[in-house]
Amino acid sequence: MHIQKEIREAMQRRQPVTVHLVSGETYRGICDYNDGTERLTVLTGTDTLVLPAWTIKRLLP
Repeated sequence: MHIQKEIREAMQRRQPVTVHLVSGETYRGICDYNDGTERLTVLTGTDTLVLPAWTIKRLLP
């Protein structure tokens, strides 16, 4: 999944990214990806969201 590569690059830079989900929702924040659970954690500043990888449609800068 190319999204994992994009997430890892953003994680290394500690840059916020916009996560666009297949449901149409978008979230912006610092991301962390867990290979074991295939879940993305997004720290938005006010919330912490844990999303299954399959729900991610794309990442935006």
